[in-house]
Amino acid sequence: MMAEGFPDPAGENVAFGQETPHRVMEAWLRSRPHRANILNPEFRVIGVGLLHNADGHWWTQNFGY
Repeated sequence: MMAEGFPDPAGENVAFGQETPHRVMEAWLRSRPHRANILNPEFRVIGVGLLHNADGHWWTQNFGY
């Protein structure tokens, strides 16, 4: 993210295996560090990603100022 001009620190949530957006959000919100990223009022931008392959689903959230 720094290469794209976002100052450090930033936040990132990564998950693997959940089949739906609802399930991955449930998992992130149950995790104190992931929940802190989601609810941090200082973050102003977010990027999200999903990769699906033969191994399953990979989910990402990247947060910046």
